[in-house]
Amino acid sequence: MIRRITAVALLLMAAGCGPQGSGAASGELLLTQLPSPLPQTVATTQELTEPGQVAAATPADATAVTQVLAGSSFKDARVRVWTQDADHYVTVILVAFNAASDAARLVHVEVDDMSKGSNTFVQPHAELPGSYVFVIHGATRQGQQAVICEGVWAPVRRFAIETLTCSSTGAWATQAEQLAQQESDLVKQVPSS
Repeated sequence: MIRRITAVALLLMAAGCGPQGSGAASGELLLTQLPSPLPQTVATTQELTEPGQVAAATPADATAVTQVLAGSSFKDARVRVWTQDADHYVTVILVAFNAASDAARLVHVEVDDMSKGSNTFVQPHAELPGSYVFVIHGATRQGQQAVICEGVWAPVRRFAIETLTCSSTGAWATQAEQLAQQESDLVKQVPSS
């Protein structure tokens, strides 16, 4: 199975997702700046309130993700996308749940599905407990050329975090791990309740 890589910014805009609001996965919990040399232009920040919206924004099988979210304590999600162009972008997704076990379950479904792709490498990531790093090589849906995307899925308390860096050269390969740690640190500032 070969995976096509979702150009998240364009997909979300086409799906008509609403602007940032004040739900459980507050936009304030998303990174606001990226380190250089990553893109500095925020293309969009979106609130995702329906399981299908979240499923469309992630690399895994949309049906499986929708089913997991629909049968969980899913509250909402936020996504922020920075772009340089259609083939060079960074995405951070924060999915909020009422229960930490549901965040871990979403991460498991995402990495299990991605590990089945012939153009995808998935490996446990020791730096963040329960997290996985993945690499996907393929054509974007909107882009003109093949890109290399590295990402991290991590359960942090009652949140599931995905960070994804995509470029045609793979030059940002280790940045997704750094972003996952930064996003995790932000989420850990939320009181556990």
